[in-house]
Amino acid sequence: MEEETNMATWNGLPVELKGLILEHLAYGAVAERRSKTSKSKSKRHDMGSYAVVCQQWQRFIEKINFNNLEINSAKDLSRFDEILQDPIRRSYLRRISLRIELPRYNSKLAKVPETDTEQNENEIKFTQGIWNLFDILSKWTPSGQSVELELSAASPSDKNKLFGELGLDQDGNSRFFDHDLDFCFITAGCEQVGRHGLPEVSIINSCQILRRNHRNISSRALLSIISSLPKLEEVRFEPWHQVDLEAQLEVDSDYARTFPFWPSHIKRISIFEHFDAFNDGPEAEWEDAESVDDNDADPTGGDIALPIPPDGAEEGGDVARTSCPSLGHNLGFLSLQAEEMAVSNVSDATAFFQGLLARKPVWNNLRRLALTSHTMIDGIDHETVNGILRSIASAAKHMPALQVLEIYKTDQFGGAVFRYSVEILSTTASWESTWDFHIGADVKAAWAEVAKKNTPHNITFLPEIRQSDYRGPYVFLDENLKTKDLIIHPASLEDMLSKKLDKCLACNGYCADPKSEEQMWGSSGLNNA
Repeated sequence: MEEETNMATWNGLPVELKGLILEHLAYGAVAERRSKTSKSKSKRHDMGSYAVVCQQWQRFIEKINFNNLEINSAKDLSRFDEILQDPIRRSYLRRISLRIELPRYNSKLAKVPETDTEQNENEIKFTQGIWNLFDILSKWTPSGQSVELELSAASPSDKNKLFGELGLDQDGNSRFFDHDLDFCFITAGCEQVGRHGLPEVSIINSCQILRRNHRNISSRALLSIISSLPKLEEVRFEPWHQVDLEAQLEVDSDYARTFPFWPSHIKRISIFEHFDAFNDGPEAEWEDAESVDDNDADPTGGDIALPIPPDGAEEGGDVARTSCPSLGHNLGFLSLQAEEMAVSNVSDATAFFQGLLARKPVWNNLRRLALTSHTMIDGIDHETVNGILRSIASAAKHMPALQVLEIYKTDQFGGAVFRYSVEILSTTASWESTWDFHIGADVKAAWAEVAKKNTPHNITFLPEIRQSDYRGPYVFLDENLKTKDLIIHPASLEDMLSKKLDKCLACNGYCADPKSEEQMWGSSGLNNA
């Protein structure tokens, strides 16, 4: 007699196999939902349908489904409040992405700057969106699990292709860049609560404004937000370089005034300025460093005297960024409270340390630091670069907890990074660039003193590496920066890497808008060749 084969039931499966099956279903549905090429909503796999199979499935699916929630409208926010009344669901939450929905506008106005009325309406929506979310979250009891908060603002009428160069009118004005969103509590009908106007939220440990945010948020608004988060440990801020240098200087000055008031409990700070929205020229598109005025040099000959980069920096293919010395100085002071800090493109390493000269600072808790220096480009005198590295070593001597420091620079022509790294068994220093460079003997001696003072090892200098295959600034950052997770949010880096960069025949560099051979010479020129 043939034995009857019994089909395995769900309850008969091992716990580990059940977990793998549910995980496959859940993450597959999440990926499908977020995919830009996913099926229509009616054909997608619904996470909710999985959750109602049984209570066991519900808890597993909800743990993934409620891990990362996106709020795109006032309706979403109301539903968020309703669904998250369940304390168990709240315990699953790790990230909230609030995309504040600004009013719609006629498509004919896409390249027309906002009117005063439109700006006021935007600020009302901005205020209501953040205030209402904070009001909801302020009522939650902290459970020991921290939550990340990402903020952005956009209108449903916005067209991504018009963000940047293509969105400028004939006078160089932009709907996206001409106004900084700020709070207007009274006009928005929101009760001003406490010192900063917003309800205090104790469950947020990370506040992020990333590359995908295409509206300026004022320095005052950001200060109010982070000051209303008493458990905040991390700030990630990725602003865009403005339309012109005058506008950029105004933005820089505003932020310079607010940095001294950032809460002292923030320990991880990452500021990265994106500069690929405008194509004013091959140099200007990638320009990302702050020049330093002669008046900013150390008048006392202090311990951390930093050499002033020469005018020749511009001749090497870099156009000097508008100078706001107080921005770099105040960022430098902010680093004294940090455990990890990265400042890319908004300020040069020279200005970062310059304001600290007279104070003999000590960075007691700073473990990781990444900065940009516009001297680190091909064509700059090697002694100038070595002078910067030698002076930064003087500062690093006062960083007893330092584990890794990277000074770097990328543009359309090349990249370079100097790295000081402390491991369990060794301390090393290294240089990688797309051009020839040798670390000077005096620089090596200075960094040897850093290692001698702060580590149990003698420093080892690795051979300088010249990379012959440069594939653009984004790839260089991704493949050569040990602190890339601190420098740029992974989602932003992924977006940058997805941006096709071809070598431009006009500048022989990697541009966002490269010129082809046909564009360079014209079709007739090609035919006659």
